[in-house]
Amino acid sequence: MKLTSFLRQSGEERTRKILTGGVYGTMLFLAVPSFLMLISQALATTFDNWFILNYADLSSSGAVSYSMQAFNVIYNAGIGLSVAGTAILGRFNGQGDWEQSRHYTRQFLALMFCLSVALGGLTFLLSGFYANMALPDLRPGVRLAMRLYAFSIPFAYFNNAYYALKNAVGKSEVPFAFTFLMVFTKVVCNAIFVAGMGLGVMGIGFATICSHLVVSLVLLFDVFFRKHGMHLSFRHFRFDKDAIRTLLTVGIPSVINNMAMSVGFWLINLEAMKFGTTLLNSINLGNNISSLMYNLTSCFGTTVTTAVSLNLGAGQNKRAKASAVASVVMSTIGGFLGIAIIYLFGEPITHLFTNANPEVLEGALTTQKIAVLGAPTFGVCSVYCGVFIGFARTKLPIAINVARVWLLRYVFIRVVESQLFLETIMGGRIHINYTVIPWATVFSNTMTAIFAYVVYKTLRWEGQHNFIVKKSHRAKEGVKN
Repeated sequence: MKLTSFLRQSGEERTRKILTGGVYGTMLFLAVPSFLMLISQALATTFDNWFILNYADLSSSGAVSYSMQAFNVIYNAGIGLSVAGTAILGRFNGQGDWEQSRHYTRQFLALMFCLSVALGGLTFLLSGFYANMALPDLRPGVRLAMRLYAFSIPFAYFNNAYYALKNAVGKSEVPFAFTFLMVFTKVVCNAIFVAGMGLGVMGIGFATICSHLVVSLVLLFDVFFRKHGMHLSFRHFRFDKDAIRTLLTVGIPSVINNMAMSVGFWLINLEAMKFGTTLLNSINLGNNISSLMYNLTSCFGTTVTTAVSLNLGAGQNKRAKASAVASVVMSTIGGFLGIAIIYLFGEPITHLFTNANPEVLEGALTTQKIAVLGAPTFGVCSVYCGVFIGFARTKLPIAINVARVWLLRYVFIRVVESQLFLETIMGGRIHINYTVIPWATVFSNTMTAIFAYVVYKTLRWEGQHNFIVKKSHRAKEGVKN
C-alpha cells in the first residue's frame, strides 16, 4: 500500500486494516507514528532544557526541570483519561457501532474540557506549594513556571482528547503530526523568548502556552469547520450520565495511575535535590536523553491497546493475543537498540545539549548509561499494561505502575540512602551518590516487568470480552473520525 493511500484512509478503512492485515506489519505501522510522537514529546522537554541551560543559569534550569515534574502530576491525569477514551471508542469502532462511537466522542470531549479548566485553576493555586518544596534558589522560578504552565492545561487536554479519537481508529500518525507541530512551535518560541529576549523561566512558560495553543487552533478547525473533518456539533448538547459514568469508570483508574506515577517521579526529583542544583540538572538531563531511547519500547505499549481493543470488539481473540505477542517481541528489540545507541553515541548526543558546565555533562553521561539499562523491561511492562487496558482492566496498570514508582523505585532510593542500610547491610564500605536514582529505575522496571508477565499469563483470551457500556438512545449526531 502506498503511503499516501494509507494516510488518506477513513476511520472505518483503518479499522478494517488493523483487523485484517498482517499482525507484525500492522503493529509496526501503528507503532512508528506513536514512536515519533513520543520522541517529539520527549524532545519538547529536552529542548526546554537545552535553551535554559545555554541561555540562563543553573537555578533557572533546575526550576524548569523541577516544575515540569510537578506539572506532570496534573498534565498526565488528562493523558490517563485519554487512554481510557481510546479503549472505549476503540471497542465501539471494532464492533462497527459508529453511532455510539460518535455520541461518546462528544461526551468525552466535553468531559475533558471541564476537567482541564478545573485542574488548570488548581495548578495555578498550588504554585506556591510546589515552590516551597524546592531548593531556596529555585523557588521564584518554580512559582512563575507553574503559574504559566497552568494556562496551557486546557489546550493540552483538548489536544490529547483529539489524539485519543484518532488512536481509537488506528490513525496514530495524526497525533504524531500535530505533536511535531507543537515541538516545532515550541522551539521557535524558545528561540524568541529565551535565546532572543533572555526571559529565562518566563520564556519557557510562554513557549509552552503558545505551542499548545497553536495546535489547538488547528484541531478546532478540523473538529468543527474543515470540509472533510469531524464536523462535530455541540448544539443542544447535554451530558449523558450513563456515558459519563462509563468514561469515568474506565478512565478514573488510568487517571489515578498516571497521577500516582507523576507524584512518585516528583518525589524522586525532591530526593535528587539532596545532591544540589548542579547534580539535579545532571540527573534531569541524563534522564531526558535516556527517555528518548525508552520511546523505542514504550511506543508498542501505546498502540497495543488499540489493536487489542479493536480485535476483541470484533471477536478476533486469537488475533488480539497475536498482536500482544508481536508487541512484546518488537518492544524488547527496541529496548536493546536504545542501549546500543546510548553506549555508542551517548557522549556526542549529550554534547548537543550542553557544553556549558563539565560537571553537568559528566553527571548526565553517567545517569543515562545506567538508566537506559532498564529500557527493555520497561517496554515489556508497557505492552502488558496496554493489553490490560485493551481488556478494560485498567486497575491492573495502576497496581503495576504505582508499585514500579512508589513501592520499588522510591522506596529503593530511601532504603539505600538510609543510615541503617549503609551501616548494617553494607558495613559502611560504600558511599551513596546520585547514581542511586538511575539504578532505582533499572531495578523497578525489571521487577514490575516480571510481575506484569505473571499477571498477563492469567488472562483469559477465549470467549466474549465486553465491558458494561450503556448505549445511549440519544446518539444521533454524527462525527467522522
